[in-house]
Amino acid sequence: MSYRPGQKSPPTPVDALPRTQAGSSAPRTPSGAGVASIEHGLYLDDEAIELMLRRGTFLVPTLSGYYLLATEGHSWGHERSAIEKSRAVLEDHRASFLGAWQAGVPICVGTDQKHGNVTAELELMVRYGLSPLEALRAATLTNARLLDLADDIGQVVAGMRADLVLLGGDPLADVSAIRDVRAVFLGGERVPLEPGLMGQARSVESMMSDPVLERALVAVGRTRALGLHFYGHFIGISGERPSDGRAQLRLDGEVPTVGAEAVSPVALATVADLALGAAVRTRMKPGVRLGTVTLSVHHPPGAVVGPLDAAATVHQVADGHGTAHCSILAAGDTVAQAQGWFAALPPPPGAELPALPWEHAEQLAIGVPSPAELDDAEARAVAAARDAGARARARGTAVSQEMLAFAWRDAAEGRAARHPADWARAGKSGRPHPGGALYGAALLAAAEALGVPRSDARRRSLPVSPTSGWRDARRGGRGGRRGRSVAFVHARLAVDDTLVGSGSFAIRL
Repeated sequence: MSYRPGQKSPPTPVDALPRTQAGSSAPRTPSGAGVASIEHGLYLDDEAIELMLRRGTFLVPTLSGYYLLATEGHSWGHERSAIEKSRAVLEDHRASFLGAWQAGVPICVGTDQKHGNVTAELELMVRYGLSPLEALRAATLTNARLLDLADDIGQVVAGMRADLVLLGGDPLADVSAIRDVRAVFLGGERVPLEPGLMGQARSVESMMSDPVLERALVAVGRTRALGLHFYGHFIGISGERPSDGRAQLRLDGEVPTVGAEAVSPVALATVADLALGAAVRTRMKPGVRLGTVTLSVHHPPGAVVGPLDAAATVHQVADGHGTAHCSILAAGDTVAQAQGWFAALPPPPGAELPALPWEHAEQLAIGVPSPAELDDAEARAVAAARDAGARARARGTAVSQEMLAFAWRDAAEGRAARHPADWARAGKSGRPHPGGALYGAALLAAAEALGVPRSDARRRSLPVSPTSGWRDARRGGRGGRRGRSVAFVHARLAVDDTLVGSGSFAIRL
């Protein structure tokens, strides 16, 4: 809610404007009472818009707060319920904003949400239909009119305050040029800029045009702040703090609009492995390092689209070993099952292992870097993710699957492969892939040996050791018995010719 300077007291704030049975009676009441502006305006119908026009009520739509929470909320550690609520209102919010603007309601630019920002606000306005000039006028002249300051600010004309910003591009040609700030003047005096402000922000358009890059940068930021590994953060694994032998993690799913929509068996196994280990860790000493001894996964017979929940429960923990069971759910329905056996491992000499992302008592601040801010390892990880995205687009496969793609060659015992780079160690944690990702790598090797890389599996199991790194990792698959509808395949994983895992798979043809 905005109010005019000099008023004895501001009107009652008008905030989220929840939907009522009448559809939009909530905004009608404050507009009818003569308030200066309505914020958010999620559900505006023709009657509410007409009332705003008669009363001269301004609209501050706060588009970016809901949009960025819906698209990046997982990277900030928000509960899925909040993210899904934001996603659910995006189309109504856009329609209300466009309806008000097309009818002539004066539009302002602002946000009261910590995730919104003015630059993204302007980019979304242009994306939704305004010209760059109309969006800039909303942020300057119309804002000044709302605040009764149009005689002092809001235009670059003689006699007004010289509040100016110098940009590195033409915002009338591309409104995202407002992110390339070169200098700021207040009242004609140049003011210093905070370090890193100029040219570092990422535009909404760049997020939309390359969703793989966006998710990869979010994964780097989460890896820096929370530890774990780049792959787990890239596929969107998060969760609540485990306790008393139980753990529940979440998997966002595949990158929207890129490749296959269905969650790959690799990603599903990864979230199952992490959930199982998280449950076991609650019954062991704090900070214990776990190794996956055996992971068995019963996959769904058909395609499953994220988001998914992985709910794990401990069976038994004794003598440094633990077993657990996990159910994978989509929209509340069980779609897969997994079991795991884990062993406590000694920490590396002189090292103190950090808490896992879902074990932190408090929510940690997470920053998303720009491409220019990546170190060499992070840049390799992001490049590998983008290459995986390109392959997924071309092949119609899942990005999470293509991220484990090796270069295949013929071998005496079937098909073998080599991974050229250790991009899994992006960030500061130094953790290698989890057992679930090693499981997925062996599964892809088994499928490659059969010549059915997009196979559908009923049951696959693999004893693995996730304590080994990925540099020069090799994997090979060897065909076993093959029937009319099911094949049985053995696969093995090696690092520098040292066997680190093997598995047997039953794959439905």
